[in-house]
Amino acid sequence: MARYRKVFPWKPYEELDRGTEPPPVFEIPGVGRAGVMICYDGWFPEMARGLAFRGAEVILHPTLTTTADREQELVLARANAIANQCYVVNVNAVPSIGGGRSIAVDPHGRVLFELGYEEGFAVETLDLALVRDARERGSRGLSRVLAHAREAPPAIFRAARPPRAGGR
Repeated sequence: MARYRKVFPWKPYEELDRGTEPPPVFEIPGVGRAGVMICYDGWFPEMARGLAFRGAEVILHPTLTTTADREQELVLARANAIANQCYVVNVNAVPSIGGGRSIAVDPHGRVLFELGYEEGFAVETLDLALVRDARERGSRGLSRVLAHAREAPPAIFRAARPPRAGGR
């Protein structure tokens, strides 16, 4: 369905070349649109926002976290779901190579499941109509944050980009 090289390798621990293409969004025929970001990419809100702007209703986010910052990643999964009015399914590897605690979150930030530290299995039905409703009527019927972000002056997002080293 898609191929992707993560944009943000976890430096200095991952000696990978970063990808230069945006993360993929692809159609699941008869179902909806899914996007993918990998591991440390999830720490950058622009990655999830870009997927949502390109129509992702579900963000699939595999990780391989063994470190103490897994708790923050769980918060980021919820924040990315809320801010982009979509599902986020963050699957972390089992404790033998990861830290467990996979999570799925709905467009309103509600946790659908959070697995434990041991190997586990979850089955969840994602109602993509909930995504469309949240985007049309707002999260919990209040905030149409993704629509409002689309309507923002382009300069707002340019200003968020830090200057490159050397002042350029």
